[in-house]
Amino acid sequence: MSSEKNTPSSSLLPSPSPAPLNPTAKRTTLLTLPRLLALSSLAAYLVFSGFYSSSSLSLFTSDPEISVSSSCFQPDSPPLSKEQEGRSEVFWTEEFKKIEVERFLGAIRIPTETFDDMVDAPVDGEDYDSRWNPFIEFHEYLKETFPLVHERAKLEKTNRFSLIYTFEGSQPDLKPLVLAAHQDVVPAQTSLDRWTYPPYKGVFDGEKVFGRGASDCKNSLIGILAALEHLVGGGWDNKRTVVLAFGFDEEIGGPQGAFSIGPELLKSYGKDGVALLIDEGGSGISREYGKTLVLPGTGEKGNVSPTILVETAGGHSSTPSVHTSIGLLSRIVVAVEDALLFPPTLTPASPIFGYLQCVKEHGQKSLVPSWLTNGLDGKLTQKKLDKLAASYAEVAGRMGGEFLVRTSKAATLLIGGHKVNALPESASVVFNSRIDFAQTPEIVLDLYAKPVIPIAKQFNLTLIGHEGSVLVKGGEGTITLGSQAEGLVPAPITPLKGKAFEVFLSASRRVFGKEGEGEVIVAPSAAGGNTDTKHYWDLTKNIYRFVPRRVNTSFFAHTVDESLLFETHLEGVAWFHELILFFDDVEGDEGF
Repeated sequence: MSSEKNTPSSSLLPSPSPAPLNPTAKRTTLLTLPRLLALSSLAAYLVFSGFYSSSSLSLFTSDPEISVSSSCFQPDSPPLSKEQEGRSEVFWTEEFKKIEVERFLGAIRIPTETFDDMVDAPVDGEDYDSRWNPFIEFHEYLKETFPLVHERAKLEKTNRFSLIYTFEGSQPDLKPLVLAAHQDVVPAQTSLDRWTYPPYKGVFDGEKVFGRGASDCKNSLIGILAALEHLVGGGWDNKRTVVLAFGFDEEIGGPQGAFSIGPELLKSYGKDGVALLIDEGGSGISREYGKTLVLPGTGEKGNVSPTILVETAGGHSSTPSVHTSIGLLSRIVVAVEDALLFPPTLTPASPIFGYLQCVKEHGQKSLVPSWLTNGLDGKLTQKKLDKLAASYAEVAGRMGGEFLVRTSKAATLLIGGHKVNALPESASVVFNSRIDFAQTPEIVLDLYAKPVIPIAKQFNLTLIGHEGSVLVKGGEGTITLGSQAEGLVPAPITPLKGKAFEVFLSASRRVFGKEGEGEVIVAPSAAGGNTDTKHYWDLTKNIYRFVPRRVNTSFFAHTVDESLLFETHLEGVAWFHELILFFDDVEGDEGF
């Protein structure tokens, strides 16, 4: 899982919290639920831009009641026969463990690294980039390690290195299950002296598997193939089709890998032609409030990178102007950082709202904090939800989940000046914002203008908005707002209901339920970044971003000593095994 998909490594709600906070900024509210995004975003933009005062927006601030239903219904799972009850026990035998640990280690030992400058690196032809060579080796390794999979499945490659395995069922007209993972890993080429074992040595110390990709995401890829190798070896006779989709450049956004897989699957199955799609992400399995919570990601935040360019007259540093482009840009960066552009907010569509509902409805009452219970009791209005969001943000903290209820902002790239004795004619900064579920890239770009307008006026600078309009006229230089690339809207929210949810819930109960620990609850979670699933939105509404691993059993993804408890990997194999079997038991496509 790349930093693009960063999610809190512990529970979404770490601990009981102090009393709820009052929201720090006036919030807009919906008139009817479908108009939430348009009206609340418009109101915020009008106020923040200074075009209207908040008092003139009474239409938006009447705070009517919001009607919501429970989003945490947990249906019963189908009963299993005595024979079926023990069907995953094989994965904990010493014989299987011995085979599986070597499979896992062998995959780690092949350095399938991708670098940021490989987004359009040729995969064949005269200009072929030799950094793709490890993927050739990796494909051969998979073929040798999982021979039954390769005998049974139809294997197609898109853009040379993406892998699509199809296990066609006896009823091929039924919607398939798609299991996705990525072959690539982030580079491990620095701080090598700090690793306990070299990153591509692949070491099992009797408890953990060490190496780059151990937790992101060769664990899932090998786990999926191991489950299917076992099924095929046992005479598996599936009626429903299962498809594996393994991209090769997810860590740099999937521009050649999943980007090529998505259209291929769309051509094969059509829009909404897939029953259920599983890819990495989510917040794992956590013991919270007396229950075992399984937390698939049912949404991903959007993404936009606003740019701010300051242009002024240059000259010699011996006769400088009072403020250079770098100095002016510095003021702008600080102003943007200090501005409360994106206060915490919740809507009923947010995965975090659904998560909080699950905690309230299923958590042990004595452990659920009063601010959460009170925040969801009685009449719900947008003002009340925003107050709840502020409390959640305070409890979760900046590293634990605050930004799952608000849009983030961070200055990430700064460019200015080229010579020590020359005044720079221009200086620029790139910010990055992960967009809340109730906003869009356009709304976020509009709001970035708010703290810049006073600076443009103060220093007599022309300010040009991201869409090209002149927001402020000046004569001493120009500030231009823009975007580094086209923004990505937040992902469609996965519904936690229907047949896909029942299959997911049943597999999770079978593998993660422990005697004496009470019921297993599946609750929604969210991701602050993006996975390969952004290329699969048209295939199905049922996209579950989930790595089957318990909280605090996966360590140091993307950094020194990346590792995973081997028992966690075995649970993952069992979970994919159960998921496939429960899926195959579903008759017809109604409910998908």
